[in-house]
Amino acid sequence: MPISLRLDRAKRLVVLEVEGNFSLSDSLKAIDTAIAAPGFERGFNVLSDHRRIAEPIGTDEMLRVISHLGLRAPQLASTRWAIVASQPASYGMMRMLSVHAKRVPLEVQVFRSRERAEAWLERME
Repeated sequence: MPISLRLDRAKRLVVLEVEGNFSLSDSLKAIDTAIAAPGFERGFNVLSDHRRIAEPIGTDEMLRVISHLGLRAPQLASTRWAIVASQPASYGMMRMLSVHAKRVPLEVQVFRSRERAEAWLERME
């Protein structure tokens, strides 16, 4: 799967790393796998690293991800999501996702560096 998942219980953090080509199905499966992972609890934060993707998702796929997240809102309450995106098109799509995520409600911030994303999540604890 082009999206790897790691759960850090001590930091109450889900780490997703996206690489190469991935589909909408891969994205939705990663969300569901994270929520179903043993040890996942409401209030865990998410760090999603998109720096090694081949192509960014499109608007339709982004809206489907938001809809999917909305269906899982009870499990995602109090979640903060930091997304790292270095490609300009990917960064822009993730910024659009962050705006739409407010209706889930999720607090999503997009960063160009992983260090800044991690620092934001640590400050927010």
